[in-house]
Amino acid sequence: MDSWNHALQIVKYMYRLEDQDYLYINDTLTSLFNWIIPSFVAGWLVKRIYIINHPKVALGPRVGLGILPIISTMLGATLNYNIYYRHDPKLQQIFLKYPPDTDFKSRKRVNPFKLRQMQKANSN
Repeated sequence: MDSWNHALQIVKYMYRLEDQDYLYINDTLTSLFNWIIPSFVAGWLVKRIYIINHPKVALGPRVGLGILPIISTMLGATLNYNIYYRHDPKLQQIFLKYPPDTDFKSRKRVNPFKLRQMQKANSN
């Protein structure tokens, strides 16, 4: 449970990370949402199609169909993690770089709009 709290703390204060860490966490969350939304919609559509084709569904299967979108969403998030981030050393480095007792509120806030301009200036 502590690792979940640590991950949520890093996500909550992602604007207070260093520039490269902010970009990596932002990319990770974008990838996660790109997997979660279609997996939720797929579970919801399967549920709707089943109920349309079988109008008199008993309570037991109806409850199972009700949690199908949640299960498919968790499956999508798990697949995303296992495919892209399970063996990624950058994610582990971020967790080690910012331990759970890090005081994020005292750190400087990243402005994502100026970050792109700084990257262009550094690349020239």
